[in-house]
Amino acid sequence: VGGTATGGMAGRILTAVVADVASWRTALALVGGLGLLATVVVWLALPPSRHFRPGPLLPRTRLATYGRHLRDGVLRDLFLLGFLAMGCFVTVYNYVAFRLEAPPYLLGQSATGFIFTLYLLGTVSSAWVDRLARRVGRAGALRVSLSCMLAGTLSSLATPLVLVVLSVAVFTVGFFAAHSVVSSWVGARGSHGRAQASSLYLCAYYLGSSLAGAAGGVFWDLFGWSGVGGFVTALLLASLVLLRRLARDEASAVLAQSSVPG
Repeated sequence: VGGTATGGMAGRILTAVVADVASWRTALALVGGLGLLATVVVWLALPPSRHFRPGPLLPRTRLATYGRHLRDGVLRDLFLLGFLAMGCFVTVYNYVAFRLEAPPYLLGQSATGFIFTLYLLGTVSSAWVDRLARRVGRAGALRVSLSCMLAGTLSSLATPLVLVVLSVAVFTVGFFAAHSVVSSWVGARGSHGRAQASSLYLCAYYLGSSLAGAAGGVFWDLFGWSGVGGFVTALLLASLVLLRRLARDEASAVLAQSSVPG
């Protein structure tokens, strides 16, 4: 998760600066070239798998595993949480740049792009939340993370530039912490067919990026930043409702485990 934060920051800043001095087409071509370079590096540099036991790639078996995961209510809630959290994150970062380029701030593309250095906070919060989850449980850590996102969203409605940047910083800390908790929870819950569980989570996660991120643009066009803030707040409140169910399941699991004779 820390790596995704660093990579996301680098890509955002790089495209902002290149688009400012050249064009958005040049920026996209550069990012595409870096993607191809990364493919070659991964192909050549990664060591071979150890203790890998290949299994048959039978469609019926894979579909049965996907079906089992989708029938699991806890996993469904976790997938939906990934959808909502990533939708919030992409919405905020997509449209905060437009806000900072408009009055009263009137920042240039390069200056606006450097707000993405806040992604670096994700490398810190994704490690910090692991220790928090060990103390208060995954649901407790997720509650803190989503609350940070909500606090950052609401405070970003203020006008002073310093407060806007600090608000986005708090929001970013909360998002990467939430993503770390949810993704690890998916891996633990989907212990049989873990790869399929993770793939469903990532599918939901990036659908949130695409669908909610695009829907946020409608709110930006109609209502400006207050519309974006209201949209993201609604998604976060829905996330907290889902979390109540997950917290009950976690509490039940802990109770069941403690009642097993040791």
